[in-house]
Amino acid sequence: MEYKNIEEEIANRIYDLDNEAYKSCKSDLGKLYSGSRANSIHQIIQTLKSGDMHEITNEIMLISNMINTVPKGEEFNRLNEECVALNEIISNYVRKGITADIEMDEYSLPIRYKDSNSPHTIISIGREFGSGGHEIGYLLAQKLGFSFYDKEILTMANSELGLDASASDESTSTLSFGASLAKKKFSYFGITTSDALFFKQSELIIKIAQREDCVILGRCADVILQKEGIACHSIYIGAPIEARIARKMKIENISEEEAKKLVKSVDKKRRDYYNHYTGRKWGHSGNYDLSISSAALGIDGTVDMILRMVNKTLAVKDSL
Repeated sequence: MEYKNIEEEIANRIYDLDNEAYKSCKSDLGKLYSGSRANSIHQIIQTLKSGDMHEITNEIMLISNMINTVPKGEEFNRLNEECVALNEIISNYVRKGITADIEMDEYSLPIRYKDSNSPHTIISIGREFGSGGHEIGYLLAQKLGFSFYDKEILTMANSELGLDASASDESTSTLSFGASLAKKKFSYFGITTSDALFFKQSELIIKIAQREDCVILGRCADVILQKEGIACHSIYIGAPIEARIARKMKIENISEEEAKKLVKSVDKKRRDYYNHYTGRKWGHSGNYDLSISSAALGIDGTVDMILRMVNKTLAVKDSL
């Protein structure tokens, strides 16, 4: 079928996929568009033109959930393939829509970049669980030719402290922060295992930042480096909880209830860890150079947006 423009193609394919998934799952619930085809297509096109990609991506997610109720087989494969193809088209549409340049001059450049003598570029990424932060950080490092650090820092810290590899940190710790933090003692100077790991990881993060360009995921790296006087680009990646739950359901092959419980649990641990060790509020936009929703731009679109900001900042710094 020939379409007048990309918005019309996306709108028609979303409507058709919703209708076909609804029929295939033989459910009385779940259909997104109950009005006429013409009105529904018009509604989707207007949403696309408004730039409200949260609504569009959430609708695709709901259709995907409906497809997952279809018995596995030829029909399920066909619908799933169309859903994947549609997501790719929408991601390309979003990327092409990011045309406005990022305006930045020496007055808008954060003071730490003006005063920093660090020869290296460091990107620190905080992220909500299920937002795709790990994948985004890895792809960003790949495109920049930087090193990428996530759990490798924890592994090194465990090794240097002589701790079992199972000793954990921000996303997996079973420790409760607050009064109960002191209950589990580390055998070195009587401090807690959690404190020992935090201090050792802080030391490693500083050493890494002093020797190479890199992307560091989590572990309070933004605050650790800022307090050390090392300039870093601090990024926070989030997404609507429905999108994060759907992502984890697909990746982990778990139920919606299991995914919801997992997302909330890990988010709480990361929030408690960050707030406890930094004295700041995890996820508060004022703490970061850029806060972005991966659901709005997709994985590739989010990577591109961060790249644009980092490259623009470096260009301004070099011109000073």
